[in-house]
Amino acid sequence: MGFSRDPTVALVFEVEGHRYGVDTAYVEQIVRAVLPVRLPHAPAVIVGVINVRGQVVPLLDLRARFALPARALCADEVFLIVRTARQRLALRGDRSTELVRVPRDRLVPMHDTSPRARYAAGTAVLPDGLLVICDIDAFLDEAEQQSLALALARQQHGDEVEP
Repeated sequence: MGFSRDPTVALVFEVEGHRYGVDTAYVEQIVRAVLPVRLPHAPAVIVGVINVRGQVVPLLDLRARFALPARALCADEVFLIVRTARQRLALRGDRSTELVRVPRDRLVPMHDTSPRARYAAGTAVLPDGLLVICDIDAFLDEAEQQSLALALARQQHGDEVEP
């Protein structure tokens, strides 16, 4: 995900007190948390699947992806339904807070300085603090993507589906 010269509008959400942003161009909707159905053989970061308007959508646990402490699902959490370059995903967040316009001159591209850096396009320096802008296309690497595709195909064909 590169940065253009135009400002971006980011949906801001929190996970474990950390603020993250997703470019609204990728966000389809925000839904209340529901209990996911387990998806055998999916990558560990995929906690299951949910039904979004009749479509099966994998649920990615951002706590696991960002190496944050695990927490049981709470009814007041939100799922951000996003469209990556490859597919739709639901991202588990504690809450969504606001939409912010981020001028491109406030964006700083991420460098490989931490394990979380590969999932971030950059950081935005805003008046109220730092905002990590997520690179949702990087949330699943190639091996995880292939594993997820196989798990979804097995589920669709009724093989080894577990609640």
